[in-house]
Amino acid sequence: MTTAITTSQGTSQGTSQNTAPHTPADNDARIRIQESLDETLFVEAGAGTGKTTSLVGRILELVGSGATTMDKIAAITFTEAAAAELRDRIRDEMDKAAADNTISDKRRKRFTDGLTDIDNASFQTLHSFAAALLRERPIEAGLPPSFETMDAIRSDIAFNDAWKAWIDKTLDDAADENSALNKPLTFALQNGLSIDNMREIAKQFNANYDLLAEAKFVAPDAGEIIASAAQTLLNAVPEIERLCEYCHKHDDTLYKRAQDKLASIRQLKKVYPNLIEAQNKLLDIQKSLPASKNTRVGNKDKWNILNGEPAHIYLKDCLAGLNAEIQDATQQVRIAVFMTLLNALKAFVLDYAGQRKAEGRVNFQDMLVRAR
Repeated sequence: MTTAITTSQGTSQGTSQNTAPHTPADNDARIRIQESLDETLFVEAGAGTGKTTSLVGRILELVGSGATTMDKIAAITFTEAAAAELRDRIRDEMDKAAADNTISDKRRKRFTDGLTDIDNASFQTLHSFAAALLRERPIEAGLPPSFETMDAIRSDIAFNDAWKAWIDKTLDDAADENSALNKPLTFALQNGLSIDNMREIAKQFNANYDLLAEAKFVAPDAGEIIASAAQTLLNAVPEIERLCEYCHKHDDTLYKRAQDKLASIRQLKKVYPNLIEAQNKLLDIQKSLPASKNTRVGNKDKWNILNGEPAHIYLKDCLAGLNAEIQDATQQVRIAVFMTLLNALKAFVLDYAGQRKAEGRVNFQDMLVRAR
């Protein structure tokens, strides 16, 4: 069972002859931390409230009560300095307890043995604790006995080298029109994604690579999306032509835009199997299309009446629908391209993790993953 305990700012205060010793408001929680050894506790408290003191007291009680021995205790801290301080404080308190004649001989003996075993306890950071486990059992972790640990700087350098080799090869391969990444990578780079953006994604993947194997980046078929949008536009041609017939002044801005878009839509049919060209053509068609029938374009006096209204209202509504269709299609294509690149980056990171393992090199994340 895990129990959460929240303590307050309740450190002991000084006393005078006329005042009783101060009892912290959270004293019951402090006693529980020290004495309730069968519970797993989560203690949340502010700075300076006595978390370390409570931890020292709990460890001493674990040893003094016979619940465990010092060599079986792991106290994990954030920094090496904190680990050293914790070890020193426990040693001092245990030394006092071992010399305390007010407690039983059996209890003093446990503290004396604890002092002997204290150097076998794990007062370490999480990464050094994991590294110690790996040193004890490298084969079980899938590592050579003489594996090399890399600090943060060496890890960054090694990642940068691996990334440069991968991206250079990927760019070279993508130059081949038959490459699976040719169109997605070209499209992504033309639409604002940079190599630096991809590198940052790869770094984040690398920092959490143990979660990547189960990650799914499902990429819709960009070609099908483009083809569907193109067909929708082509199907709209007869309606656009019909509505344009209601214009009796062909210098009308809406009429001229519609005629221009009709020409572009007809050209789209020739290029839409090509992702890049079709995407560019769709964006070109979208330019200057009205966003809704309320857009101020077209002069109603230059249009005949259709169903009681100037026909340009219906044309603007039709073109606005095509605008929305193109927006949706281009967004779906971006998603398809991005997912394809995420899968490529996922493969790179997992391959790089496998390479580190094969070469017997371990970074900070490897320590945690392999130890687990």
